[in-house]
Amino acid sequence: MAEGFSEERDWLPVRGDRLRAARTRPPGAGRHPALLFLPGLGARSLTGPLDAAPPNDGVASLLRAFADAGFVTLRVDPSGVGESGGPAFVDADLSAELDGHRAAFEALRGSPFVDPERVFLFGHSLGGVLAPLLAQGCGPCGVIVYGTTSRAWSECLADTARRQLAFSTIADAEVTIESERAARLYRELLRAGSSFARVTTDHPDLARCVAAADVRGEHLHGRSLVYFRELERIDLERAWRAVAAPVLALHGEHDWVVSADDPRRIAGFRAATGSPTCVRAVPGLDHDFQRHPSCLASYRNRGRGAADAAAAAIAVDWMRDLLAGNALGSGAATGDTAVPEASNE
Repeated sequence: MAEGFSEERDWLPVRGDRLRAARTRPPGAGRHPALLFLPGLGARSLTGPLDAAPPNDGVASLLRAFADAGFVTLRVDPSGVGESGGPAFVDADLSAELDGHRAAFEALRGSPFVDPERVFLFGHSLGGVLAPLLAQGCGPCGVIVYGTTSRAWSECLADTARRQLAFSTIADAEVTIESERAARLYRELLRAGSSFARVTTDHPDLARCVAAADVRGEHLHGRSLVYFRELERIDLERAWRAVAAPVLALHGEHDWVVSADDPRRIAGFRAATGSPTCVRAVPGLDHDFQRHPSCLASYRNRGRGAADAAAAAIAVDWMRDLLAGNALGSGAATGDTAVPEASNE
């Protein structure tokens, strides 16, 4: 039992398998607003007790803040992660992952202590890419994304590689060369659909590029290339335009993983539809909800910053504002909040 809320673990049936789920529940009778957390890339189990998480665990800090604010929260370990059954995480496909998220949303909305008209989605990083796809069919009250991309997956990876190379100690000329190689590698693997063996045969210089170190046979960053090719085919502009619910797009000031202009691009996608979008920068935070003095400090000390629930505080204010009847939510309307470009300082 954590202060202000209780936690319980359960199973979520999906495609004949069981996924491990964990939810928080505020005290008091009646139905409460709720939030489904869509995690980022990686085979990390998130269903352990929040009060047992390390003090600098940014995701746990975020979820505790939502729970303390009176929201029911639900998080689910994907296929093959932790105690979850199903195919191995490295080989699971995108459609199965989306089915798991949809099942989780419906389970949350159907809980006897959840108000089915007040259920939100919160997508972190990769979870933010999937959030608009889920929102179209699930009909959430609102959608919040943090540290997510607005670009094709190959472009996102290439941009991230470019920023990482710029933070490294190699010469500027080499940064330019390696950035171009990374962009070509990701285009060939994901957009063209070529195998790594074919890419390196046709383009021998890519076999030795820095980005190639993340490829293991038919896997990239610990997941199947098939999965990432499915991601590559997502038309994010079209997906965001189809979201009827209000959207809050957040970016950490010191997040170097995704581009600082992604929230504004998401707002731009939605501008033609008239759907309300709020764009906010979160001072001092990096991609992992940790506080660092700069992007460079986050890059060099990733995972070793102090957890900070500032993103949750902004999101809670926005959700409460929506629930009170303000269609835009608290904070700036589309385009009013400056989101600074990540720097090397």
